[in-house]
Amino acid sequence: MLKVNRYSPVSYLPRPTAAKRAEALSPEAGAPSNMQRLLLRDVFEGAKLVKDMTQRMHSGDDAIGGATLRNDLTQQVHSGDDAIGGATLRNDLTQQVQIPTDIDITKLDLNNRQVVADLAKKLGIEQVNLNKRTNDVEFDGALVGVDKAIKQKDLGGKNDLPPVSLQDIEGYTPNTFVHRPERGTIIQINGINTTLEQQKQALQATADATGAKVVGIHNATEGLAGDLQQSVGDKLNVGNNPAVTSLANVILQELRAGRPVHLMAHSQGGLITSRAIEEVTKQLKSEFEDVVNDDGQRVKRDKTRLLYLIKVETFGAASGRYPDGPRYVHYVNTKDPVSNLFGVEGALSFFNHKGKDSKGEEAKVIPLTEKSLIQAHSYTDVYLKERKNFDEVYDPPSFRVQQRY
Repeated sequence: MLKVNRYSPVSYLPRPTAAKRAEALSPEAGAPSNMQRLLLRDVFEGAKLVKDMTQRMHSGDDAIGGATLRNDLTQQVHSGDDAIGGATLRNDLTQQVQIPTDIDITKLDLNNRQVVADLAKKLGIEQVNLNKRTNDVEFDGALVGVDKAIKQKDLGGKNDLPPVSLQDIEGYTPNTFVHRPERGTIIQINGINTTLEQQKQALQATADATGAKVVGIHNATEGLAGDLQQSVGDKLNVGNNPAVTSLANVILQELRAGRPVHLMAHSQGGLITSRAIEEVTKQLKSEFEDVVNDDGQRVKRDKTRLLYLIKVETFGAASGRYPDGPRYVHYVNTKDPVSNLFGVEGALSFFNHKGKDSKGEEAKVIPLTEKSLIQAHSYTDVYLKERKNFDEVYDPPSFRVQQRY
């Protein structure tokens, strides 16, 4: 079984322009929406994460991947106005969780019930349950089907049985008629703050929208703060994420069997997918096969050509960089703060690269404008409704006709 390197190297490129940041971060006027009111517990958890990460960046230890990484992040959070267009990253994130600018969350004790109650009163939304959502970490990295979720520890085989494959699990199939259904099995990777039951609902919705068999790799939730902290690690390619390991192993298993792979990733699922494909690429570079070159000579070649068998669709993904080789289609909602900040065109993405396939074809980016803020990030209510057949988007019929002449 492939194991993800806990301390993979991190790359850095220049920060985005102030104009690009300002466009992506412009907050909408008005009081918090009903959705924001219902998710106030997530606002508080997100606020605590911002505070905790700020403290960790000043702590002097190397808990988040080394002194160089800590210093780089510290500069990004606390650098001057000229470097990042007049607002610190901390304040940007504060805006994204809709906390008024006159409240300095870094000076609040968010573990104090009275402080939380006072802040809720200032926001005008006192009557909200602040309890953390269900923790389903035991299913982190599980392969999810209709009748069962196979935990990560069992995917490699159990009691002398061979490793589990996609053919061994019953996937979700459409409940409705789908015009021109897509063939094969789609693997869906969920985003943050999504329980196993919520992902199952998304798997059925994906099957209904595509006409394909759909299974999931579960990205377990530990509440918004824990999920966001894990997303930071995924963004920087550090730390262990069981969903990354499971997805990388499933992809390798399918490619080695000569079967195509179709991935659909939402939010943090885009980060998980990017990391998993990076690990798959590394593994394929170490595996060789005998081929005959143009001169008729037998030579050894690595197996990275298999990456072209991977189709990747991302929806409001939090990753701005994807390894070359697979074919990519990225759906980006201009009203979605997640993709606007951290996606392939994100204002805060460290080193954007939307990906090219092994033939040099650039990824397709599909823009849309639907709803706003939290609602704009919805997989089923926004992105899935705007999603088109992969092959028709990536290689439209008109383009194929032109190629014949």
